[in-house]
Amino acid sequence: MEDIIELILELILEGGMEASRSSKIPKPIRFLITALIVLFFIAVIGFIFGVGIISLNNDNIPAGIFLILMGAVMAVLSVIKFIRTYLTKRR
Repeated sequence: MEDIIELILELILEGGMEASRSSKIPKPIRFLITALIVLFFIAVIGFIFGVGIISLNNDNIPAGIFLILMGAVMAVLSVIKFIRTYLTKRR
């Protein structure tokens, strides 16, 4: 079951990332795909932050700090990847 979910998410996310960069697809559809991918990553990172905050409140301070730091690193790396992929000019 885990492999099937991983395969489906991989197909959707990687296919969506390729489709969002393709010039063969109309711009409104590309923008919609990009927005959906960004919202998915925001939800995942937000979930990690939320679990980290809940862990801090439940006296599990090392796990909470670790999850919050991991969420922060993922957020920074996601912003860098987004800028490199979509906002830089291609030669």
